[in-house]
Amino acid sequence: MIDPPSPGLTSTLFDLNLCAPADLKRCRRLVKRLAYDVPAFDSIWLDALLQARKLTRFQAQILESAQADRLSVGPCVLVDQLGHGVQSTTYLARRREGSEQVVLKLMDRPLESLEADLEQLSELASRLRRLSHSSAVGPHTALRHGDRLVAISRHVPGPHVGELMVRRGRFAPDVVSSIGRQLLEGLAALEALDCIHGDIRLNNVRLTASGHAVLVDAGVRPAITPELTILSRVQPDR
Repeated sequence: MIDPPSPGLTSTLFDLNLCAPADLKRCRRLVKRLAYDVPAFDSIWLDALLQARKLTRFQAQILESAQADRLSVGPCVLVDQLGHGVQSTTYLARRREGSEQVVLKLMDRPLESLEADLEQLSELASRLRRLSHSSAVGPHTALRHGDRLVAISRHVPGPHVGELMVRRGRFAPDVVSSIGRQLLEGLAALEALDCIHGDIRLNNVRLTASGHAVLVDAGVRPAITPELTILSRVQPDR
């Protein structure tokens, strides 16, 4: 007899739409093999769901750490962590209702400026909902999650240029020219909406499988830090 997952884990899996009762039933044979001669702890069920591709490794780690509330942010469920900065963390997420994937950025802001920052970010999102150009992406939804700001944007699948340069080295001149032309078109589309990107760097340029260059995170940085900053030294990737 295989021990079922705990009521708490079962409730979380179903509430977040991470799996269905039928998925747990299909995993029983795998759980039996993984448990062997020990009780089927929740960690074994999580490992089975991971192997069955019902959970990502990121989700399984969060659930095992008993911090399941971290997976739910506004209307979304976190799928994986994409990046991390000093004041923000970026995730791949999906909407709780449906399967649409989005990019969700959680930002730490001073508590005293949180409401003003949210107002600026919401105004940006309202403008960028009219953005239809394929070479620029910015937030279409802004909200507050506890003491943090949340910006939700369209997901652009593909690696960022910084990652590709580490893998492959310097790009050929014709590739650089093609990327540059596409990014300029994206910047022109942003300017038409009275928006500047404000954070152009290698990690904010993604390349799709078809070789299309896309500027992501448009307008986020100047929306929450609008003051002009003069930098004495600028890193090469910016």
